[in-house]
Amino acid sequence: MQVSFIVTNFMPKYGWNLSKVQLVKKNEYGGKLIPQGIPQGSPMSDILANLYMIDFDLEMKKLEVQYNAYYRRYSDDILWICSPEYADTIEQITKDVMLRQGQETLTINDKKTTMTFFKKSEETLTYEGDKFSYLGFTFDGKKALYRDATMSNYKRDVTFSIQSFVKRAHIKGVGDKKKKIKENGLSLGSNLNISQIFHKIGYPNKEYIGKQRRKNADSPPTQQKRVESNFMSYHLRALTIFNKDFNSTYKLCDQQLTNYKIQFKKKIIDEARKYDPHFNFK
Repeated sequence: MQVSFIVTNFMPKYGWNLSKVQLVKKNEYGGKLIPQGIPQGSPMSDILANLYMIDFDLEMKKLEVQYNAYYRRYSDDILWICSPEYADTIEQITKDVMLRQGQETLTINDKKTTMTFFKKSEETLTYEGDKFSYLGFTFDGKKALYRDATMSNYKRDVTFSIQSFVKRAHIKGVGDKKKKIKENGLSLGSNLNISQIFHKIGYPNKEYIGKQRRKNADSPPTQQKRVESNFMSYHLRALTIFNKDFNSTYKLCDQQLTNYKIQFKKKIIDEARKYDPHFNFK
């Protein structure tokens, strides 16, 4: 299933045509223009998608009971957990119901459909078939990890952020006549706020974020303050959910982000030495 909701040419009825100035793209499916849709990424997308999929979900719940299985859907990502002998049957019925629900405009994406067979092995699990992946995580029967694509995107964003922070710190010291920035005469190391960089790239003050969330939980909505959010705060929430059972064999691995932090420190040094060959952390 691959579903996208994109704004199209329904906007002119409200007096402004965003498609003409190329701020949005028209929704096409199978080479045909579909004159409907909503802004992609809007919170309304999830609400309308769930309303549209109510009948589908109800049929899947019946299937869940019939085969003593487990069904979950998050937007366009579907998860089935069932006995191996029912896997092919459930997959085919899901495809048939999806086609009927979408009147042949919704289909299951075979390229993104995976099937993982877990088996009990002592205190953990082993698996055969495809690597299990769902909602940005993978699971090998022993531990949960972030998907490679998730970490690659995160690393790319961090690289751009580090380059930007270091360049601004350099310009702050030497100035830029074209941008009318006057130099302050300080070294790159003095102008570079390392703690600010790590907060920006996803290593915030854990104590502060936890304290603010607890305070919000005890406060009325009008008095709640926005908690700064980034990849690491998302990671902290994921750790809490995955690892809340201390006796559980299956955990979310925290080592991935620890290893990346070491790499990011090296990246900051390498980037800063482009401007100051002698730069190092104080």
